[in-house]
Amino acid sequence: MFGAKERMRMLTLDGKALAHAELEIGDSKLMLADEFPQMNRLSPASIGGSPVGIFCTLRMWTKHSI
Repeated sequence: MFGAKERMRMLTLDGKALAHAELEIGDSKLMLADEFPQMNRLSPASIGGSPVGIFCTLRMWTKHSI
């Protein structure tokens, strides 16, 4: 969908959960993981809202980029 390509996938040691995955859409990357309560990474169902974290990687950073 959207021309997404799976770049990588890491499962937990027991193979039951997605520890980390990366998708590439165009020149952008999307990182995903399952819920990990032991690491305080909770799903929307657990917290009653969105647990989304957004991280931006910039090619060039200057003091005027903010």
